[in-house]
Amino acid sequence: MKRILPRKIWFCLLGASLGVLAPAMEVGAVTSAPLSAESAGRGEDGAPRQDMENDPELYLQLIAGLQAKELYFASLAHLDAFDLRWPANPRATLLRADALRETAYLDKAAALYQTLLRGDQAARAYHGLGIIAGRKGDRTAAIAFLEQASRRDPTSTLILNDLGYIQLLGGQLEDARFNLHKAAELASKDARAGANLALLYLLEGKPERADGVMQWYQLPEARRKQIYSKAVELAAAAGSAIPTRAAPKAELAPQSAPAAPKAELATPSAPAVPESERAPQGAPAAPKTELATPSAPAAPKADPAPQRAPAAADGVPLPAVPGADKGEPDSIRRSE
Repeated sequence: MKRILPRKIWFCLLGASLGVLAPAMEVGAVTSAPLSAESAGRGEDGAPRQDMENDPELYLQLIAGLQAKELYFASLAHLDAFDLRWPANPRATLLRADALRETAYLDKAAALYQTLLRGDQAARAYHGLGIIAGRKGDRTAAIAFLEQASRRDPTSTLILNDLGYIQLLGGQLEDARFNLHKAAELASKDARAGANLALLYLLEGKPERADGVMQWYQLPEARRKQIYSKAVELAAAAGSAIPTRAAPKAELAPQSAPAAPKAELATPSAPAVPESERAPQGAPAAPKTELATPSAPAAPKADPAPQRAPAAADGVPLPAVPGADKGEPDSIRRSE
């Protein structure tokens, strides 16, 4: 006999099932990347997690993670929520300035950076002002801001990279070399450091070293082409030219030149004739008068002897050997 549940219990189960399905439908409707970043700060019921509400540093880490994924507008929304609970936080102000800078609100970002020049965030604030000045085309101001940032945080590879790069753009190769080498040794696997260092070597006319740096950092071919194009652009602006990778490869073409001297091996067969003529020297004169006699066919039998002469001649003149012995150019060996 089937047991019939009371109507009140059915309504309770139905309500519970709807309560479970509703959040699932809401979550399923959003499938973009911000979902994972936003859900990291929320509990199962969709409300902000208790640790997020009570720990501003954890919340700022979430916002920094959004910016690392280039979700700058999402980070601005979370910064608005953050300021409601913890207003006037210097780190939150810095993250807001970074987000405004990367969304092209340069003037608003610069104004926020200016408020941070006297606190703990001064190095990053000067760094941001340097980036803004560089994007506006003011290289002098950009270098000045980035040098201020480097003085306050000497081991920051981000600052050293940006400072070295803007110095490259300004033609200050000596200063750029100093800062880019520091950045490369501080972060030996940083692809940005490798790209800027390779660009430096190209502008200094050292394509072999540039290729070695790009191979060490395992830069993809598309990135390498961008570096070469940028080097050509900067060199042209300075009224100079740089050697490209195609130039060293072109030096391999002369290796096919020794094929021409091989044709000279045919001519040494001429000196071989005198060796064969020494034995039948007197015989050929006599057979010319004995052509009428039956013994004349015996003279042609001596003709195959000169056929063996080229074998002896092979060891006499070898004009093509010096060309074949030529090794690779010094530039190729050095590049190895």
